[in-house]
Amino acid sequence: VGGMTPSGQVASRSRIERFELDPVARDKLIRCNALRELSMSIVENAVREIDEQGFTILPNLLSTDEVDEIVDGIRGLDEQPTHDIISRTRVADRLATHPSVLAVLRGAMPAHVPDFNLKRLPKGTDKKALAARMRFFERGIQLAHSSVKNMKPGAEPGGLHYDDSLFGIPRPHHRLMVNTLTALVPFNAETGATRVVPGSHRWDLPVDHDHPTVTVEMDAGSMVLFDGGLWHGQGHNTSGRIRYCLNLFYARSWLRKVDNHYWSLDPTELSEEMQELLFPMEQTPITTLEKHAHQIAR
Repeated sequence: VGGMTPSGQVASRSRIERFELDPVARDKLIRCNALRELSMSIVENAVREIDEQGFTILPNLLSTDEVDEIVDGIRGLDEQPTHDIISRTRVADRLATHPSVLAVLRGAMPAHVPDFNLKRLPKGTDKKALAARMRFFERGIQLAHSSVKNMKPGAEPGGLHYDDSLFGIPRPHHRLMVNTLTALVPFNAETGATRVVPGSHRWDLPVDHDHPTVTVEMDAGSMVLFDGGLWHGQGHNTSGRIRYCLNLFYARSWLRKVDNHYWSLDPTELSEEMQELLFPMEQTPITTLEKHAHQIAR
């Protein structure tokens, strides 16, 4: 694999040279690079669609068996719709930490360290402590809420709304959250699939409940990801069957969680990826950051 140098040392061939001599290794490298480039292209396109139209679809993230596993895992839970399923079962962990999902989320919500003037904070603010805590903004995202939505047959269309209003931060602002719905049955107009108003996440207007909408159609196992400011609402389920979907709601790590995992979960029983998503601010007093959220988000 190598030759002798004038000094008598063995000279190993470069990585490329070795691959040139080994067609199997060379072809493997080409396939890996092609897959990596394809994956990056898919992620970049998904992030661009969220930026431009407010939503994107990642098709067929779950196989039929994986969809069935989730459905079996949530069947029989005593609450319908089922809230905070992450605290009650581990069947959604694999989807919540799916590499493609996290790549799109981190692309859509890149780490945002706020650039605000510490001199303008209210008197009495511990500016040194607040400045030191800015490093926690680099942690990016958290899984703030999880639920299973079950839309019964005959359910009427829901009113248009947007989700990031729950934080009470006036628009316009940086992207605060990306919500996701994973179809556990086919999503289409007949099953009452989610309706969206493309581009509405960029509007600083009151919600127009009569605005024309587009139906999000996708196969079971696919996921739609949408900006927290996008106008959306459920459709009319005329299918005669329950429309199930898994709702995973991701937000900036410094915003208040919707589900209180600090009380309901033992971090040592979770994977490292789930710990990072559920407990991103474990060392930071959240109230200090929330106190200045309006300024930080801008």
